[in-house]
Amino acid sequence: MTPRTASAPSLVDYLSDVPVNPGPVSISVTPPIPGNDELANAAQLPPNGLQAALGKAASRLPTSGADPATHIKRLQQAISALPEHKTAGDAGSDAAIHMRAFLGR
Repeated sequence: MTPRTASAPSLVDYLSDVPVNPGPVSISVTPPIPGNDELANAAQLPPNGLQAALGKAASRLPTSGADPATHIKRLQQAISALPEHKTAGDAGSDAAIHMRAFLGR
């Protein structure tokens, strides 16, 4: 056993059959309900990393009923760049369009 391993704390006590939780059983949280103005303002902001990534990923989804092998070949041959959305609203709208096509709605 290396000195580092020998000095590491044991986790055996934490893997017992009876969990110990000194905190409350649950925490009641009231979710925030943003107003229309707040949502409109947020939609005009630049997309954050997650919003940008979801917008780009959704653009590569196949449409409902598409042959997966054909779709993959089409993606491999595509020279088009991934979309760069200017606003969070644009990223969300574009992702929603692609998701509806993917789900056949």
